[in-house]
Amino acid sequence: MGKSEIQIQHEIQLAELEMKKAEEQLQQVKNQQTKLTVKSKHSGTVVSVSSIEDATDGGEPLVVIANMGNLKVEAKISELDVVEVKKAQHVTVQSDVFPGEEWIGKVTAIGFTPEKKVADTGDSQIEYPVEIKLEESIPAKLGSSLIVEIQTREAEVDSLPESAILDREGQFVVFVQEKKAVQKKVKTGLSHGGKVEIVSGLSVDDIVIEDPPEVLETGTEVTVP
Repeated sequence: MGKSEIQIQHEIQLAELEMKKAEEQLQQVKNQQTKLTVKSKHSGTVVSVSSIEDATDGGEPLVVIANMGNLKVEAKISELDVVEVKKAQHVTVQSDVFPGEEWIGKVTAIGFTPEKKVADTGDSQIEYPVEIKLEESIPAKLGSSLIVEIQTREAEVDSLPESAILDREGQFVVFVQEKKAVQKKVKTGLSHGGKVEIVSGLSVDDIVIEDPPEVLETGTEVTVP
């Protein structure tokens, strides 16, 4: 015997109830999936992700997002030198990882609160954080160690290329051309960008041999192109 109309209607109602229950379960799963997605209010690149345990127990951020196009450099300046540092001063940044390359920036902020640092000798040193905004991108990774030079003042000085200065037994010397090579002792000062300040030891009329060989001695015949 076939099913009665009442039985068919009953089965249809049961099927509709099961469908509604399945739709509710599907919506619950979708809601749970949405909660697993973390959305940031700011655009950037995810640079680190902490575990749930570290984020809840250690107070660390769950996710760190960095704007890779807006990197900043933070330098630690001693309490003796920080008095000379001002906002907008010119900064040169270098890295041992990229020898011979340098990047330009400016001082954008100087910290008011000092930080204590214990030196290798055990003495406590006071340092202030200085923030530097780079004017161009730098290939260094986040957290990289960099070499920072802050230009606190400008002065016109006599200088020579580093390649013109030799170290002879702890003394800096250069060779000038006076028919033959003549060695002269010089006193050096500041250095920057491959140039070294010459404080004394030369006159304006001296013709300096820019890249003398290590074996060059006074009295050697030389020609300057």
